[in-house]
Amino acid sequence: MCIFCSIVKGEIPSQIVYQDETTMAILDISQATKGHTLVIPKKHFDNFLDVDDQTLAHMITVSQKVGKKLVKNLNADGINIVNNCNEAAGQAVMHLHIHLIPRYYGDDYLMKGTAHDYNLDEVLKISPKPVNDIKYVYQTVKLISHPTNATKTLNDFAKFTGYEKFDFNTALKDDKQAKLLEHFNYTFKIENFAFIILK
Repeated sequence: MCIFCSIVKGEIPSQIVYQDETTMAILDISQATKGHTLVIPKKHFDNFLDVDDQTLAHMITVSQKVGKKLVKNLNADGINIVNNCNEAAGQAVMHLHIHLIPRYYGDDYLMKGTAHDYNLDEVLKISPKPVNDIKYVYQTVKLISHPTNATKTLNDFAKFTGYEKFDFNTALKDDKQAKLLEHFNYTFKIENFAFIILK
């Protein structure tokens, strides 16, 4: 039995801070600091890696909204936003949840870690790589509302993958472009012309 699913169904009482059709924010029964809150999806997802993009995006929005109110209403000096994913990372309840932990100067809550001197070049070698070992640098292009600029950016991407102009159907069908989109984890939203490109 999932305790958070039972809370969502009303089978277990909770102190609800916020809720809408898909998300709840409840006070953690074990208050790490005053106001410690959990943001949970009403639908069951095991963890951060299991949830769909839309639900996760909404949870982040709710977390920010509730976090602002916690800081303001409790006169907190800051806030930690924490997710533990899987048992090895400290996840105790296998239902996705985000901790909002208000912080106060002089509180006794500790988030302690040890810095390690890992070789970053070696770490990068085992990270996801571009197909065909293409060398790349990160370049962020944010195009919010101008279709002409959006078209230019998409065409730049097409030329990078060997085409004169960008064609959405080609991008979906072409193996090289599809792999690049997947491999680089492109954010591609035609509706608001936002496109983050790596090249």
